[in-house]
Amino acid sequence: MVIDISTLPTHIAMVGNRLNVTGSDSSADTFLATSYFAESVIKTIALVFHAGLRDCAPEQAYRFGYSLVRADGLGTWERAIYESTNQPLL
Repeated sequence: MVIDISTLPTHIAMVGNRLNVTGSDSSADTFLATSYFAESVIKTIALVFHAGLRDCAPEQAYRFGYSLVRADGLGTWERAIYESTNQPLL
């Protein structure tokens, strides 16, 4: 087993289970499963920050939500995390 999935949220645990099934050997399948796991974690973090902003800064939350819905790559998600943690939003 590569990842203990018992303590993870359900959607991340499902992706972690996929990584556990592929195993820890050096292969393209392991790389792709690890990349998919990292992508799900990045997106979850961005969504948690978005949910936290909805009450204290609704205009900023709307702007982040608008960009995340239309995101075409991980760069948009990473930028939303960066902007929500590095600038004053109030």
